[in-house]
Amino acid sequence: MTGLSRIGAVLIHPRGDHMGNLLWAGVLPADQAAALAASIAAVRAQGYWASPFPEGDGVTFKRYGESSHDAAVCLADFEAAFAFMEWPAPHFPGS
Repeated sequence: MTGLSRIGAVLIHPRGDHMGNLLWAGVLPADQAAALAASIAAVRAQGYWASPFPEGDGVTFKRYGESSHDAAVCLADFEAAFAFMEWPAPHFPGS
């Protein structure tokens, strides 16, 4: 996706009964609306339920049938699907 400005993203992993969230500051530029729709379709194809926030500043998600959450797999899935986002170095508690 060359030519698009990269938007910083934060991934908050699901925990217990709470959904996960992918967040960014503000509404995405118009040139990234198609990229967002394609990214949501990509994570859905990987077995996640995902829905954009109505405010346009994030996505809520949960993996179907997941009994335990694998943060590293989830991060890799979202980094691949949302390649137009700028991802900080991963940090996992206890690592």
